[in-house]
Amino acid sequence: MLEDILIIGIDQYDREIITKLFSEKYGLMFVDKTDRRSWCATSPFFKLVIYNMGIPSEESLQALQSIKNNDSFERPVIVITSQNTVDVDRFLATTGVFYHLVRPFEIRDLDDLISGALRFWKKKLIDVPAQFEPRKAVRE
Repeated sequence: MLEDILIIGIDQYDREIITKLFSEKYGLMFVDKTDRRSWCATSPFFKLVIYNMGIPSEESLQALQSIKNNDSFERPVIVITSQNTVDVDRFLATTGVFYHLVRPFEIRDLDDLISGALRFWKKKLIDVPAQFEPRKAVRE
């Protein structure tokens, strides 16, 4: 079964490349807008979000904050930007994104990040602390 990935804000050219390279490996869902209705209507079962922010602006940073705040499953988010500043890095770190990828990048790096984020998601789901009782020392 293919793992579903929600991809927000990818232009047509990048969409074709991503589809060609990843469609056999993942279930890809593309939305253009970042509002909650757009991405919640796709499927509640996606396990990863890739958000192409482009050049970070106040609006796109607020959209990311909204995505993170409205996601009760706390799915990992990979943010792609075309420009990087210290302020953007700080904001993304405090927002809790899984990874910030700056253009230009290698597709192989994106593939590795997707695999890592999905492993993180699976581990997070099964990594529930179990209660245990301490063993008593036994003397013979």
